[in-house]
Amino acid sequence: MEDVRRRIDLNYQFIKELEKSLDACEGDEEKLELLQLIGCGCSEYITGAYSSNILEREIVKIGQIIEFSPEEKPQNGKILHVMTRAGKAGGHSTIVYNWIKNDKKRQYSIVFTDMEYWDIPKFILQSVEKTGGTILCLHGNFLEKAKQLLQFSQKFERIVLHIHMYDIVPLLAYSNKNWQIPVYFYNHADFRFSYGFSVADVVLNLNKFDWEKSKKYRGIADEKNLILQSPNGGIIDSVICDEETKEKVLLNFKIDKKRKLIVSMGDEFKYQDIIHCSFTYFVEKLFERSKQKPQFIIIGPDPKKEKWKRLEERTNGDARAVGYRSRQEVYSLIKAADLFIASFPMRASGAGLAEKWGVPNLSLFVTDREKDLFGNNKADSIEELVDKSLDILNGNTKKYKDGCLKHQLTPEEWCKKWDEIVEKNTTHNLNLFEAKRYIEKTDYVNCQLMQKMASQNMEQYADFHNISGKFRKQLYLLDQKYDMDIFKKDIYESYNEKMALSDKHLKLYLTAIRWISVKQKGKKIGKYLRKKGYHTIAIYGMSYMGQRLVKELDDGFVEVCYGIDRDVKKKHSEIKIYHPTDERKPVDIIVNTTNFENSKILEGMKDQQAKMLSLDAILEEMDKCFY
Repeated sequence: MEDVRRRIDLNYQFIKELEKSLDACEGDEEKLELLQLIGCGCSEYITGAYSSNILEREIVKIGQIIEFSPEEKPQNGKILHVMTRAGKAGGHSTIVYNWIKNDKKRQYSIVFTDMEYWDIPKFILQSVEKTGGTILCLHGNFLEKAKQLLQFSQKFERIVLHIHMYDIVPLLAYSNKNWQIPVYFYNHADFRFSYGFSVADVVLNLNKFDWEKSKKYRGIADEKNLILQSPNGGIIDSVICDEETKEKVLLNFKIDKKRKLIVSMGDEFKYQDIIHCSFTYFVEKLFERSKQKPQFIIIGPDPKKEKWKRLEERTNGDARAVGYRSRQEVYSLIKAADLFIASFPMRASGAGLAEKWGVPNLSLFVTDREKDLFGNNKADSIEELVDKSLDILNGNTKKYKDGCLKHQLTPEEWCKKWDEIVEKNTTHNLNLFEAKRYIEKTDYVNCQLMQKMASQNMEQYADFHNISGKFRKQLYLLDQKYDMDIFKKDIYESYNEKMALSDKHLKLYLTAIRWISVKQKGKKIGKYLRKKGYHTIAIYGMSYMGQRLVKELDDGFVEVCYGIDRDVKKKHSEIKIYHPTDERKPVDIIVNTTNFENSKILEGMKDQQAKMLSLDAILEEMDKCFY
């Protein structure tokens, strides 16, 4: 454990040195970009620090320069949720959806600080629409976004923050000296550092453990520190999961209904091995001792990773990871299970879902978070978890069905609790908190789980944000000094890759310009394709260009049958998306929206002889022709 403690201290030193660069900033926008980068580092790495009054003071100071005077009065019964982004499978999305669905008294709107409208999940859009609310996506630099947020927010009686931990825009906005409406911070991830406590009139925690951590780690005073559970236990009731759907899902996953089915669910990092704790070891031990010959489906982890490939081989294919799946598939698998095992060493949601549907569930507790809520459904060791799992598989299920849900508020109780919070807190003031650094058992566990992923996320953040050259260089030097493993290549290789990425973006930009030119001439892509004899279409590349093309071709001239993309799991669309190697019905033409050559793409596809045209070539010909 000494190595883990050393790693935590190195993470902390890395952040403190990065903070010194604030003195070299030229202008407010550059300083804000660095502050958000630091916030990203603080939230990704385990450092023992979970808030920073010093860093927040820097942001608050800049927030005072925004010119804002309220021109509208808050309207009773109108609540604004502020989100950074919303994912199809994210916890934030589930919380906000259920919050809006539960509360029948109020109208809800959402502001996104870093998301485009067309990327918002449909169930979020529909939940807001049902209440008559509005959705707004902010654009511009930090100060511009903060001003837009202030202008839009002034008509609401309460603001609730469901933000990513590094997001500085709400802090920048609501620290303005003329802001008066109460702001609530929903603390959905107690194990991460976060910005936003300076503007929080109330911190809403998921449970008592989180409440105690906010008090101890973040310096939040008792009167501002409350508990409000996740509404509806993290379940989206609108997802179709009837018997017919369940049967189809089981068939697709090749589940033998004559054998016992075990299901688990969680992000990849929540299953990562740590000292004396391995999920795959548990599965293998369970299979060794079980006479039932069960099947085990693990939802979330990448099946291509060596760890999961090895587990599948050692269990003769009976235990397998299946990656991310739709909510419909997830719910169907859990409903069909004979046993649900929560992910570990870090627990994800799922036990509540299982319990609601009468499925016995077990959770191994490496730390004490929520442990007292699970009764007989908890285990303190892998050996105990195996014993209890075998007990359930042998038919002794009754004593394992009454775990955490008895502590879950009903929708009516939840709404009553929320009403009390709304009525009690009616004013806004800056929160003066004193952050303290603590390192406990939870931090040792989380550091082992999150370190690798933290470095990957930091590299991705650095690649996709406007960080100046001098700070990028500083980040690179600190990466080397503290062995953070952020940059996998040296700075020159990284620079060359960025130049290639820049070239790619330039080509996409020129394609977009040509597309605008075609539209300004009143020409339609669908009409052009139909004239060429193409009636059924597939779209290769389902990122922004592909998504826009789906909308463009929604005019009835041609039928868009499906999309094709190598990264199927991370794409969502109105149309079905296939991997290039999947079996698909033939179409008249595949339209390539990427910069890659048609021939190179076709080499990796199932139907290598398919007819393919690039979007750019289509637009070029359309721009020249007369029709």
